[in-house]
Amino acid sequence: MIQIVVVVVLVALAAAFAVATTRALHAPSEAETDRRHDFLAAYDGMGFPADLLVQCYEQLARRVGARRGAIVPGARLAEDLGLDATDVEDVAVLVLARVQGRVPAVRDLDRLDLTVRTVDELVHLLAELHAAEPAR
Repeated sequence: MIQIVVVVVLVALAAAFAVATTRALHAPSEAETDRRHDFLAAYDGMGFPADLLVQCYEQLARRVGARRGAIVPGARLAEDLGLDATDVEDVAVLVLARVQGRVPAVRDLDRLDLTVRTVDELVHLLAELHAAEPAR
């Protein structure tokens, strides 16, 4: 009987540890929350849709991770954040798909490759594409 109680207690402790660890891994750190807030504050009052800004930050943060610099408007996508053209296109596609429910046209992605070098330029182009009627 005592063996069963010991096994049950150990299983319960293991389950509690697993739940706590999973929550800790998926919860954004306070520093990450501050960085996201700073990014959003940089665009405060500029009229950009909040969901577009949040998605842009989230997608860039996933690509950049902790390996590079901060995601700020003046950050250069390639030099400062280590992103290549494919990464930037992926970010654009994901952001527009999540906020608008559409995939950008090929001409939009070509324009992205030709004109976007900084986070701010990316945000401006995505906002413009977001506001535009979907291509038919």
